Amino acid sequence: MEASMKRLTPLLPTEIFHLIIKFCPRNALPSLIRSNSVAYILGCKELYRVVVEEPSQALSAKQRILLLKTLSTNPVGRPAFLPHPNGFVQSLDLYFPYNCMTANLLRLIRRTLSILPNLQWLQLNFSSYDNDSRSSWVLADFTTPLVKFFTTFDFDPALARFLEAQSSLQVLSLQWCAGNAPMETLTLSPSALPHLEVFSYNGFWLTDEALQVMRTVITGRPVKDIDICFIGGSNTYSIVADAIAGG
Repeated sequence: MEASMKRLTPLLPTEIFHLIIKFCPRNALPSLIRSNSVAYILGCKELYRVVVEEPSQALSAKQRILLLKTLSTNPVGRPAFLPHPNGFVQSLDLYFPYNCMTANLLRLIRRTLSILPNLQWLQLNFSSYDNDSRSSWVLADFTTPLVKFFTTFDFDPALARFLEAQSSLQVLSLQWCAGNAPMETLTLSPSALPHLEVFSYNGFWLTDEALQVMRTVITGRPVKDIDICFIGGSNTYSIVADAIAGG
């Protein structure tokens, strides 16, 4: 394989070689990127650029953890002139809806997020049973400006501080997100989220805390599209109107 790749790459323009890689099965890319430096760079772009859950390519919890370790550590034997895989990641979906989030796993996620310089789309989908553990601290070292952010974290001061710093965010989705912190702490400055255009909120029941979260996010932002749904069957239109009007 390696010998054939070395014969092929000098004969083909990089653009053509890139198109060939795009048609490779995703599960073949890890072997391909080990063949030579050209395959590594182009293959890593294809393999790591969009790491999003798809039904046909769903990762197990073990595979997700291995992915996080790959992105957060320096691969043994990787030549210094080859870029690290974490620089290619633009979209990342960390999907752990049926797993107990341990402190070690949360620290690994925090370390990984802190070294993804080109990330634009982030989804953090954790089990609703773990919301009481306040997992939003994993965002404390994350400073990369996002365009889209999806989370199941409770709206607490740590999440509010994170959103305050996201000046490029255009799409925000809060799922099963309760406001369990004291309501006076659920605040965002008027200058926060200046480019927010799309906001969605899914929850179990309409509560005063949920309304406060929606008011906090929506009020004063240039939001054009709002999608709010509660399993309890509350009137969506009245919720939106109440949230925007401030109660």
